[in-house]
Amino acid sequence: MENENLTAMAHECANNFSLILKDIMDERKLNQLTLSAILGISQSQIHHWLNGKSLPGYLSLELLIKKLNVKAEELFY
Repeated sequence: MENENLTAMAHECANNFSLILKDIMDERKLNQLTLSAILGISQSQIHHWLNGKSLPGYLSLELLIKKLNVKAEELFY
């Protein structure tokens, strides 16, 4: 039961992050290819984030914060 709750929370977090990242990208008129070039990571990784399949690791999160000039709190709610 506890593992199911953790899994559900992880999915919710990934989905929330996805929506926030999409909003940021829309506001700044960025597509996946452009964002991947800005961050220096693969477009497929961006795709996974946008589809709620994964969350950025620490280094990728650090890049997002720095390159997009956002706070960590803005990326998660």
